[in-house]
Amino acid sequence: MEKKFRVLRFVAGLYKVLGILIGGLMLLASLFICGVAVIGGAALPEAPAGREFARLVGSTLGGVLWAVLTILYGGLFALGSYAFGEMISLFLALEENTRRTTAVLERYFRPS
Repeated sequence: MEKKFRVLRFVAGLYKVLGILIGGLMLLASLFICGVAVIGGAALPEAPAGREFARLVGSTLGGVLWAVLTILYGGLFALGSYAFGEMISLFLALEENTRRTTAVLERYFRPS
């Protein structure tokens, strides 16, 4: 049976690839954040008193927290993009199955 909606198939694949790329880039970004926090946390001088937030953000723990938040946010975004591509594929498969079922029913129940 002929495949219809070629552009939608392309868009679905594009969203899936985009989701995988976003997931990979977010993992690399979180590793970069951890690395910068570990290297920069040791190199930065102590923040003045009363600047606990600045001290936390500049520390290794702050870098790990930022990396975890990056993974969570990026993971949700990547998952959403991939799921949207899968949803388009699901709708296309549903349409194709409905078309096949219609063809079979028309063949068997054709009026004589």
